Amino acid sequence: MKKKRSAILFFVAAFSLSPVLAASELIPLEELKPLDLADGPTNKHSFQYGLSAANTGISDSANLKSGFFLGSYRPYFRYLYNETYLFSARGRVAYEYNNSLTAAQQAAGQTAATGLYGLELFNAEFRFGNHKLVMGRSFFKTGRGLLFANFADGVEYSGVFRYAKITAMGSYSAQYSGCALSLSGCGFSGQIAQKGAYDVTPGRTIDANLPNAGKRFFASLEAESPQVFGSSAYALAFYSYDLDQSTVATTDASTGRVAGQRYTFNPLYFGLGFSGYVVSPRIRYLAEGIYETGSTYNKVNALTGVSEQSTVRAWGFTFDLNYALPVLEAKLMPGLIFQYATGSGRNTAAGSGANTANAAQENLTGSDTNLFYFGYYSAGLALKPKLSNLHIFRWGFQLRPLNHYHWGRNFMTVFKYSYYLKQVAANAISDPNATMPGAQVGQGLDAQLVYDFTSDLKFFYAYGAFIPGAAYATGADVVQIHILSVNLIF
Repeated sequence: MKKKRSAILFFVAAFSLSPVLAASELIPLEELKPLDLADGPTNKHSFQYGLSAANTGISDSANLKSGFFLGSYRPYFRYLYNETYLFSARGRVAYEYNNSLTAAQQAAGQTAATGLYGLELFNAEFRFGNHKLVMGRSFFKTGRGLLFANFADGVEYSGVFRYAKITAMGSYSAQYSGCALSLSGCGFSGQIAQKGAYDVTPGRTIDANLPNAGKRFFASLEAESPQVFGSSAYALAFYSYDLDQSTVATTDASTGRVAGQRYTFNPLYFGLGFSGYVVSPRIRYLAEGIYETGSTYNKVNALTGVSEQSTVRAWGFTFDLNYALPVLEAKLMPGLIFQYATGSGRNTAAGSGANTANAAQENLTGSDTNLFYFGYYSAGLALKPKLSNLHIFRWGFQLRPLNHYHWGRNFMTVFKYSYYLKQVAANAISDPNATMPGAQVGQGLDAQLVYDFTSDLKFFYAYGAFIPGAAYATGADVVQIHILSVNLIF
């Protein structure tokens, strides 16, 4: 059996400045995962192939005032044998046009148009009853995705037993010496592709801001209980080993590296989570707590000239609550949303130049208390904060206002208001522009419109705004972002 999808190609890069908020799934391509086994006739051989094309326009009042276009084109192929064994391959070709380059960037040699290509997925999946094994380049996710949610080369096993579901993963970050096999891919002019500020990636939100993992091994073990009274619990352990064990030999002013520095970072995380519903299936929740330990390196000691190894002692907590309202259900399908998240930060002063995006060479002395993770947490499109020295409160609602009509049943809107507050007012957060020792970071507004017009055509619009608070200098600008995207599957 062969399948090929076709659609009409649309190009969208139009923007309008209007106040509202954004952030959830942007063009998820989970349909490229294998289907659950079903009763009925079995096809011995099944093929699926095509092209997923996401054309996205972005306007960012802080850095991309004149617009930015990102085209992500993913050819894919799947072969399913006996509806049990799956072989998948997916490439990625990306074209970017930055119409907002400054004169300084152009003088430095940056060009408006860039492109890259790479291999995003290449794996085999085997099912044996209640057991599943995935081997190759795949998208791996640990817990809710805070610790890890990325592509890597590795193996993942999951099995359903009487008292638990067990998942174990071992992988490499897929950063090789050359660019041909590296996950980051190759630039069309021959250079290794650079990580962009925005990306359209299946399984992640548009405001996801993942760190550059470098050359690393990852390992995780997760155990999830069966549901009891509507809830289940899971426990996880996640470890990352840094292959960069080197020490900087000489000071280089052009890179900012200093002799004696060492950037090796080996974190170990333990997590506990709960999910399910309370009282009624209308009230669903997800809670996850993380403790991070392991080793990192502090800044170079002025007396000894070397980086001292230190212990990581950090933590984080996230909580999501969704309530499906029992009013106007047939026409609007309304729902209320509440989210809370927090994470420990470093004891470094705001405005000192400290960067929470760096896992090493930022802490001065003692234990490093910055929560550093390789996944993401969706906390607002305009600020895109890390869970470091922050309390994040989010309230919102979602609607399917055209649910009453067959043609509009897949049209959804989501609105969220965010309030950001520091844990320690004098210390830094992930935004380097927050240079003042004020506790109130600011407020965010997000709005999202998603319309799955057909299985082959999806529209997405997102708006994000961030209003700075006392953590920013007086007169700091309000940041506004617009994202408009059309995704097609041929």
